[in-house]
Amino acid sequence: MESSNDCVKLSVLLPVYNPKIDWLRQSIDSVLNQTYKEFKLILIDDGSESAVHLVLDEYRKSDSRVTVIKNETNLGLVKSLNIGLEVANSEFVARMDADDCCFPDRFELQMRYLGEHPEISVLATEAIWMDTKEKLTKDRIVSHEDILSTLPFYCCITHPTVILRRKDILNIGGYPDVLAAEDYALWTKLVFSTNLKMEILPRVCLMYRRGDNYAKYGRRQKMSAILIRRYIYRSLIHPDVAGPFDDLPANDLEVREIDDICSILKTYFNANESLLRLNATKAKLRILKSNFSESKISFIEYFLRRIRLKLALVLMRGRI
Repeated sequence: MESSNDCVKLSVLLPVYNPKIDWLRQSIDSVLNQTYKEFKLILIDDGSESAVHLVLDEYRKSDSRVTVIKNETNLGLVKSLNIGLEVANSEFVARMDADDCCFPDRFELQMRYLGEHPEISVLATEAIWMDTKEKLTKDRIVSHEDILSTLPFYCCITHPTVILRRKDILNIGGYPDVLAAEDYALWTKLVFSTNLKMEILPRVCLMYRRGDNYAKYGRRQKMSAILIRRYIYRSLIHPDVAGPFDDLPANDLEVREIDDICSILKTYFNANESLLRLNATKAKLRILKSNFSESKISFIEYFLRRIRLKLALVLMRGRI
């Protein structure tokens, strides 16, 4: 039964580690009910409890497109993802999480676009929060240049929306081993260390759940994101010493470092300068607020600088 799926163009990679059963079912059902039918769903059971494995086995038996890989022990998300990339044996790999839901035409829209744009190695989509139906990212970020102009400040790619060209990702080493931010690390590596291209399809194709892991790993993700921004800064300013995602300062970027990044991106990269200025100004506002909360500046200085930055934001948003 499974052999008929060995030559499909698309595999869907869905790692599973003890999610809520009803959320897991909703996620899997949203994949299996896609308008694009020719894919293989690879469920990686990363050492879950037996109740979860029984559900996965139920889907395997009921749909020939489903394959289950069981890790004997919990290996973690990064290793599970890289195992999935190796065994997928398809041109494209879609990502999905065990607590989110796809819109029915997600794969159809993405596969059509990737077929028409062979230069794109990673295609994400827009997403909305499941509880509020608001977009995760308010700013319009679509092109590779938009992404390049945003990644030094925050991760603008919603991981479970992406479809990857599998060989391109394997050729650059797969997912980096960065706890709680492996996706941010991969996009950073791809954009700033290779000639591969990314885009975001300007369509909402996924509902993203604020699940248990969102609260559990929120602090760890913030700390990892700081290290990745530090990596971007080092790779741009000191490319001769750029190495793995370790041995980096744990403090976030400062204003002068943000200005240095903007200067490099405008000079040597095809950055979206309007979006770059917007992202830099928002980052400077966060730094200002942090400095005030830590009593590094007076209230008067905070108030005056905040007004100037807020006014600059209003003017810039009218031009983007």
